[in-house]
Amino acid sequence: MNDLLENILLVEPESHYGADYSRDRLTQYRDFVGSAETVTDRRYRANQFYLGINTALIGGISFAGLDRHFLMVVAAIAGFAICLAWWGSIRSYRELNAAKFTVIKAMERHLPAAPYTAEEATYQSGSLRYVILSKWESWVPIVYAALHLGVGISGVLGFME
Repeated sequence: MNDLLENILLVEPESHYGADYSRDRLTQYRDFVGSAETVTDRRYRANQFYLGINTALIGGISFAGLDRHFLMVVAAIAGFAICLAWWGSIRSYRELNAAKFTVIKAMERHLPAAPYTAEEATYQSGSLRYVILSKWESWVPIVYAALHLGVGISGVLGFME
């Protein structure tokens, strides 16, 4: 993978590029790191969106009262579907960021310093315990899905009374 990545990244040798090769390489690196930060910001906003919708659904059912069984079931189905989309969104952002940081680390092999590669080496060395945030983050839609499932079951049981 590294050789393929190197061939894709280094499309123009320095000898053919010109005097601005080093400056432009550093600019591209800085811009690409910025795009990774943008993905993180988008993930944060998406999580806020999904959290807000799920909280509103659960809160709305609580406010409406537990005697509205049809509403409970509809809201539970909608909430469960939203949780599936949320979980998929988290997974997608995790994979996109992983790809971006693979490219960033490949770019660092051609720069004077490699801060992201060094950071990864530090937490992989065992001296620090690092848990990937998106692994924890993935549990939030699962918890909400369980809440929606409980509300849905309660609604169905209410129909049976």
